[in-house]
Amino acid sequence: MAASLLDLQVALQLPAFSLDVNLKVAESSVVLFGPSGAGKSLLLQTVAGLAQPDAGRIVVKDRVLFDRKMGIDLPPQQRRVGLVFQHYALFPHLTVEQNLGFGLKRAGRGDPQVAEMASMLRIDHLLDARPGVLSGGERQRVAVGRALLPGPDLLLLDEPLSALDTTRRERLRWELLEITAKLAIPTIFVTHDLEEAYLMGKELAIMEGGRVLQAGPRDQVLFHPRNRLVARLTATRNIFTGIVTEADGDTAKLSVGATELTVPSSNQRPGVEMLLAIRPEHIRVVRRERSGGKANLLEATIVSVFFTGLQHQLYLRVDGWDPERQFHLRGTLPDHPYRAMALAEGQTVRLALPPERIQVLE
Repeated sequence: MAASLLDLQVALQLPAFSLDVNLKVAESSVVLFGPSGAGKSLLLQTVAGLAQPDAGRIVVKDRVLFDRKMGIDLPPQQRRVGLVFQHYALFPHLTVEQNLGFGLKRAGRGDPQVAEMASMLRIDHLLDARPGVLSGGERQRVAVGRALLPGPDLLLLDEPLSALDTTRRERLRWELLEITAKLAIPTIFVTHDLEEAYLMGKELAIMEGGRVLQAGPRDQVLFHPRNRLVARLTATRNIFTGIVTEADGDTAKLSVGATELTVPSSNQRPGVEMLLAIRPEHIRVVRRERSGGKANLLEATIVSVFFTGLQHQLYLRVDGWDPERQFHLRGTLPDHPYRAMALAEGQTVRLALPPERIQVLE
């Protein structure tokens, strides 16, 4: 694989929106993640040639698709980029077989490439059907197959699963991963679903307001957010401040209210205020008789609990922290340990905040 799969430097000014992205991707799959209106779909359109940037350069596998300074702007049909839209964009008057083969130059009835792709997507029994009689999952399989059949250098997937129910969505996720891996086709996947973002890409780019806020390997981005905005967008709910009291090598001690925490050092001097974050699932509720030797132990009260059917969300007020706030931290616990510890609203518990799980934000 080339050192850089994708090199994007794109600037585009619209009447009410500005896109300004600088992104390099080395892995075979990247997810653009962010809220609606972040510019994710517009960025895909610039790669596909459906929107022309005002400035910049777009390179896929060392092949220049767009370069404003050099006067290069390949038309969509020459970019070797497949695009799957959120709402399928199938031709209603054509059969499944004809829709699949639309991008092939000489695809006639019974084309072996079309038949093989239909079999791979498990829609070979629908070749004579028209889109109007298909389910949402079947339509999306046709759209994916149509984009894959010409053998693109890159496949762009613009929230392709958002219109499907949960069961079909989960099934098609795994099928997409299986097919793109089998065909060795790199992908850029757009979503605003965090779980889907983690599953579908080896790299993750967080977008907001037409900018990429942070990009890199998915674990690095998800578990080491750069700043407050990235932390909030990636569901790191707990963000708080502390004052450095001591810095020594790889760790620092901070005062948070009337408590003291040990955190990874960021070379800050005593007296400096630091912004910290920890994910809800990384906060541990520990039994008092088993808490010896653990770092960052806090006493807290469970203010409220919400059960999602799979896990319990705990809203926690920490002793010694800001008394004006109703709660300070949010934690999550699977149902079994929650019930095994007989936890409930109003109960006082002991928390452990592992130092290695606390992130120092910019």
